Amino acid sequence: MRKTYTILLLLLFTSISGLRGQVILDENFDQGIPSTWTNDFTDSSGWYLHPTLGKNGSPCLISQSIPPTQPSGNGGEITTHRISLLPLKDPVLEFDIAIIKSDTGSPEMHIAATNFDNFGYYVPVTTINEHGDFKTNGIPVTTLHSGGIDSTEILWAHVAQSLTFHSGDDTNVIHFISRLNFRGTVLLDNIAVRGQNIDTHPIPYQQSFDDSSKLPFNWPPFSYDSLSTWALDTLYSAPGSEKNCLFFRGTQEMVKGSFYDIRGPHVHLDPSDHPKMTFNYAVDADSIKPGKLNVLYLKGGRWPWRAVFSYDLDSLHTAQLRGGLFSPTPSEWKTFEIDLPPVVFANETYVRFGLEYISDGGNTTVFIDDINLFDAPPDTTNGLSDEATASHLRLYPNPVQDHLYIHHPYGIRQGQLINSFGQVVLIQEFTYHSPQEALDLSLLAPGTYHLELILDNGERISKTIIKP
Repeated sequence: MRKTYTILLLLLFTSISGLRGQVILDENFDQGIPSTWTNDFTDSSGWYLHPTLGKNGSPCLISQSIPPTQPSGNGGEITTHRISLLPLKDPVLEFDIAIIKSDTGSPEMHIAATNFDNFGYYVPVTTINEHGDFKTNGIPVTTLHSGGIDSTEILWAHVAQSLTFHSGDDTNVIHFISRLNFRGTVLLDNIAVRGQNIDTHPIPYQQSFDDSSKLPFNWPPFSYDSLSTWALDTLYSAPGSEKNCLFFRGTQEMVKGSFYDIRGPHVHLDPSDHPKMTFNYAVDADSIKPGKLNVLYLKGGRWPWRAVFSYDLDSLHTAQLRGGLFSPTPSEWKTFEIDLPPVVFANETYVRFGLEYISDGGNTTVFIDDINLFDAPPDTTNGLSDEATASHLRLYPNPVQDHLYIHHPYGIRQGQLINSFGQVVLIQEFTYHSPQEALDLSLLAPGTYHLELILDNGERISKTIIKP
C-alpha cells in the first residue's frame, strides 16, 4: 500500500511540473554551488557539492552524516539567493531529491520560504521523508549498504511543490534543510522555480460577480478563523446589476479585532492620472458593535497590505438592524467612491485591491457589488483650498459638524486636535496608517481648533478646523 501511495504522489507532482512557463530559478550545480547562496551548518553534515552522484551522473548537493554516529537531527541548511515571484501565476518549486537511509534512521528534508517584504517571516512549505502522512510527502528511499552509496541504486524522486501561498511576493528565498537522523544522506539536484506569467487586468476594470455560481478564482477569501468568510450571495444584487454580489455576516462569537479579507486580482493602472474606485454596498450594522470596513491595497507585491480607506460600519449602515436577517431592498443600496491618491497609484502596475471586515463581535451584515476601477478627472467640488491640494492634503468638510475626513497619499499615523486655549482635546492613533482616515468630532464643543497630523513618513502638517 505504501508503494502505491508514493507512486500516486509522484504522478501528481509530475502533472504539476508540466506547467513550464517562465523560469526565474534554474540551478543544476554543474558550475558548483552558487556564490549567492547561503550555506549554514554547525557540523560536518552540512551541504556540499558531490561531483558525480547527481541524477545523471553530474554534480549535485549532498548532505551526509559522517560516522561515528552524530546527534539526531543533525544536518544543514542551504538558502537560495533572493528571487521575485511577482511575475508568476501559481509558482511551482521543482527539484530532484534522493533520500538514503541507514539501519539507524531515515533522513528527511524540510523546505521553507522567507518573504522579506512581509517582515522576513519564515514560512514552512513542506516536509519530504520516507513515511508520508497528512503533513508530509512520502517518497521511495534508498537503503545504505555496508559498501557505501552505489550510484546505480539511488532512487530519485522529482518533486513539484506549489508556492501559490507566496504568489505576488516580490523578494523571497527558499530554504532546504536536511535532518539526517543519526546516519543517512540527502541528495538534491535540478532546483527550479517556474510558473505562468501572471494575469493583470487593465483599467477600466469591473467585477460584478454575475458570471458564476461561486466566487471568481482570482478573488480568494482569507479569514482570521473559521467563523465566517466572504462568500457569493446568489439571491441579491445591487440595482442595475444582473445577479449575485459579495456577502459577509459578522457574528457575536467573533473575537474583537479578528479580520476577514477578500483580495482581488492584479490591476494595471498604467496609464492613469487620477485613478478612482467605486462600489455599491448595503450594510446592516450592529448599533453597539458595528465593526469596520477597510479597502486594502498591495502595490508591487510588497507586503504588508495597507488600507486606502477605513471606516466604522455604523457610519456606513444603509438599513436598520434586523438581527442578522438583513435582505437589502433596492433603496438600501448606496454607491461609494474613493479617489485613489495619484502620488501612490497613478501609472502603477501590479496593484491588488481587497476588502477587509474587522469584527467588534457584533451581528453586522455587509453586501458589496459592482466594484469598478477607472481613470477619472480629479474631484474639485469638495471645498479644497489651493494650498491643501498643492500639499496633497485633503480635509472635508471644513467647517465640520461630526466626521472630518482626511486624505494624504503618504498615509496618516496620528491626528491631534488642540483647542484655542492650547489644550489637547483629542488624540487619535491610526492603526493602518491609511491614506484615508476620519476623525469623529461630534462630541466637541463649537469653536476653532488646531489639527496636527503626523504622516507615515514622519512629516507633520498643521491645519485650522472650525466647528460651528
